[in-house]
Amino acid sequence: MNKQNILFAIIFFFLNNLLADENFSVKKDLKYMNNTLTSLDIYMPKKDLNKKVIFMVHGGAWRLGDKASELVVKNKVDFWVSKGFIFISTNYRLLPQIDVYTQAIDVANALKFSQDYLKKYKIKSEDFILMGHSAGAHLISLLTTNSKIAYDIGVKKWLGSISIDTAALNVPVIMNNKHKKLYDKAFGSDENYWKKVSPYHQLKGKIVPFLAICSTKRKISCSQSEQFSNKAKSYGSSTDILKINLNHRDINKNLGLDSSYTQAVNKFINEISK
Repeated sequence: MNKQNILFAIIFFFLNNLLADENFSVKKDLKYMNNTLTSLDIYMPKKDLNKKVIFMVHGGAWRLGDKASELVVKNKVDFWVSKGFIFISTNYRLLPQIDVYTQAIDVANALKFSQDYLKKYKIKSEDFILMGHSAGAHLISLLTTNSKIAYDIGVKKWLGSISIDTAALNVPVIMNNKHKKLYDKAFGSDENYWKKVSPYHQLKGKIVPFLAICSTKRKISCSQSEQFSNKAKSYGSSTDILKINLNHRDINKNLGLDSSYTQAVNKFINEISK
């Protein structure tokens, strides 16, 4: 490659990145604990900051996944950050390094760090909305129903929670029926532990507003969402179920695209943000 081509390549690279970050800046790999996986990224709008925060937790069967995955951030950042939201995407330690309950503690620590960090931008701690997909949806649901995990380390109450297509709201139901091997790796064989990490079983009182999004292509996800929602409502909680005709991957990836699905989630966010 000659010098002229190299120069054009460099110019293209910088222009491309300039256009990509036209509406937001990214604070990458902020450490909330002293571990290679305990870091998060913060996507900050460059103008019209509305002082609300979406705090995202990736999925991956509790063993895989990354905060920077395009499936996790791309369309959500494009949609909500353009509307003035701050978007945070966090990593957490994975199986088998730690167990699922400790993963929830990691996520709580990431939330605590984020609430403290954003005070410099005059963001109130209570203006956070938790969002998670798959295993991440399970973890934010566990924190929602057993908020003591978060409150004990200083997390402040948040606005609401959005669970994107988890089939693990009721862990004992999964484990006592035919299930994928990934659940054995995540939850083991101890029935008491199943209940400890089961959002349905930890649900013992009123919770923050909760949106359960489920794929109609996965019956167990919607049936668990309905069971969870009914129990939450019995305690006076505000809960909604959004059934979407997308597969487990696309229900995460497509959130943020111009669609009735995105508008329905945005409506929930706007209602709890008033």
